[in-house]
Amino acid sequence: MLLKLVTFNFPVDAKQKQYFGCNTITVFLGTILKIVLQIGTGLTNVLINTRKFFDKTFAVEAEDVPVLSTSVAYGVYMAVSSNLRYQVLAGVIEQRILEPLLHKQKIILSAICFAVRTGNTFLGSLMWVDYARWVGIQKIRD
Repeated sequence: MLLKLVTFNFPVDAKQKQYFGCNTITVFLGTILKIVLQIGTGLTNVLINTRKFFDKTFAVEAEDVPVLSTSVAYGVYMAVSSNLRYQVLAGVIEQRILEPLLHKQKIILSAICFAVRTGNTFLGSLMWVDYARWVGIQKIRD
């Protein structure tokens, strides 16, 4: 009940009207993402420690990844940067700019949308690395 009250008034993206329950799914998927991120970070630590055990020269280079701070930082990044980039892309660029211009040329529209979304993925990856360094969860190698 509380989850429905908290998420009821927020549209899923900039182009959609709000339908009851849409954000419940979004919150659920966000929770699953957080759990998966914590598991992934924990598994990374296990693999690093396993390699340290078998390869003593690797022990100097590698360090444990902090599970909680990495998960929180990634969650904040996804909630802010990734969400804003998607809202602008899907709600403004695709629906309000490209769709009216290319509504009769569906193949060209699809190709441009694919290219823009692919570029958004690469931009997000580059921004994540900078953000991770900025918040201190990824060290810059000398």
